[in-house]
Amino acid sequence: MRADYDRTLAALALAELTAVGVPYESPQFDTHDLYDLLVASLAAIDESEDWKPALVWAEAKLMEAEGVHPEWTSCAVSGVALAENPAWVSPTAGGHVAGEGAFDFGDRFLATAEALIALKKVVELESPPKSLKMADECLKVLFAFWRHALENRLPANETLVQGLSA
Repeated sequence: MRADYDRTLAALALAELTAVGVPYESPQFDTHDLYDLLVASLAAIDESEDWKPALVWAEAKLMEAEGVHPEWTSCAVSGVALAENPAWVSPTAGGHVAGEGAFDFGDRFLATAEALIALKKVVELESPPKSLKMADECLKVLFAFWRHALENRLPANETLVQGLSA
């Protein structure tokens, strides 16, 4: 893993989220479950042909376990099903925001419906997917939500997301 800059950065980004996002002796996490998730995630990042789907899966699973998993496919405010593409999402709102209600949130941004559906489905998987068409966009969306949830700078994740845009 250390021989590949992108895989190393992905592992550092996951470690950073874990260090900042999972309080020491967190009641949310069984220590063995966290360990198993991290080992499986790091192995998938290292061994997969494409490391991005493994990182998306790991971040989504960690977010779900910490109880900050957003609502991706129905409006976090009204419950209306995802119908737009692209669709507004807001970390403050807690996920997708439908229609004019999106303008109530200053941190809103657009994401494709495909990426939001992928984020909803990836967390349901028992292991990382081999491929994920919208992985880059999913990582960007997850970064915005992590940054909001943790109210902290995430330099490794920021570097990773900036590299996706380059």
